[in-house]
This record gives sequence, structure tokens and C-alpha cells, in this order.
Amino acid sequence: AAGPPTGSLAQGSLFSIYGSDLGPDQYVRADNSSFPNTLGGVAIEVIQGSEHYDAALLLASKGQINAILPATVAVGDAQVVVTYNGKSSTPAAITVSRVSIGVFQQEVNGQNVAIAQNLRSATENPLNLPGSPAEPGDVVDLWVTGSGADGDTIPVTIAVGGVPAQRVYKGRQTDQSSVDHIFFLVPSGIAFGCQVPVAITAGGVAANATTIAVTADGSPCQY
Repeated sequence: AAGPPTGSLAQGSLFSIYGSDLGPDQYVRADNSSFPNTLGGVAIEVIQGSEHYDAALLLASKGQINAILPATVAVGDAQVVVTYNGKSSTPAAITVSRVSIGVFQQEVNGQNVAIAQNLRSATENPLNLPGSPAEPGDVVDLWVTGSGADGDTIPVTIAVGGVPAQRVYKGRQTDQSSVDHIFFLVPSGIAFGCQVPVAITAGGVAANATTIAVTADGSPCQY
């Protein structure tokens, strides 16, 4: 949606740019241990008045670029410029906010579901899917971005199937990453199924609507 907070990019968040001739025909992916400011001949500059910032790049390709907005960009209006092999795009307007949380999701059997893991033991943490649902009392790890540069201090609320859930942990994957993990306990008293709604707010801003699979005993469910 246009306009903040849902139509904005949070400081330090992961974002994607889509277009044509943005980068090389064959995608180039950054090493997971470091994210450079130039990748496959591609660079992204964020301009805010007289200030210029270089975005860290995760992936560069002809039609898509994945990058991290610098956490030091101030809240407010800014512009983004993509440069590939010395040729630059027309500046595109963005709005930067303190928080604009988004839950990573994937398509499963034609349905959009949250990217989440059931944390059952130190060695057993399967993706939450219809074939491996959570059950009440399980800890679920939800993958998110956009909880802000100081995301650890942002208040977070969670509801599963309309029932408040206890948050047990929230933290960033690595110092350089824009990916945060929210651990919560699956509450009892919810309606079971392959698509149990998960509602997340961070700093009073609601995330995109997603679902997880929950059954009474963790056995597989069907759409």
C-alpha cells in the first residue's frame, strides 16, 4: 500500500527492486558472510538531501535486486538510484520509516504461508508446513524484516488464530543481516488447520497477514 507505514521501508530492512536491465542476465549472489556495496556491476545509492548512502547487496540480476537499506538513513523521504556498469536509473522516490515490519512468506499448494520453523529441540526445527504443523505449546520461529535499526527494543505483539501468543525471543540473525527472528509459543484454544492466521505488530505497525499450520498433536493437516 502507498504511504507510510505500510508503504515505506524501515531503517535497516531488506528490500527488493524489480525492473528491466537492472543487472547481469545471470544472477549474482553475495556471500552469506558479507554483503558488498557493488555486486555483478550493480550498485544502489540512497539519496536524502545532501546525504548519500550505499546499500548493501544480497542479489543482483537483470530483473531483480535484493538489498539492505542502511540503518543510518533518516526517517522521511528519500530517492533510490540503481547503477549498472556505469549507467544509472532515474531516481525513484521512497519513504523511510522507523518500523515497517514484514513477514517472509512462500507459496505452498497455491496458498501464501509464513516462513516459520517449529523449534522442537536443538536438532529438530522443521519448516512449518502442512506436513509438519506446530501444536499448542510448541515454540515457532517466525522470519521477519523491517523491525527497525533498533529492532530489539521495539514492542511486538503476536496473535495466533485470534488468541494472544507469548513472545519468548526476538533477535537479529547476524549483525550484518536484516533478518529478525520472533519466537513465540503456540497458544491453546485456537481453531486448528493448515492456515491458522498469525497477526504481528511491531511498534504499533501491523505486518502483512500470514498463516501457519497447527494441529492438536502436530500430525499432518490437509487443505
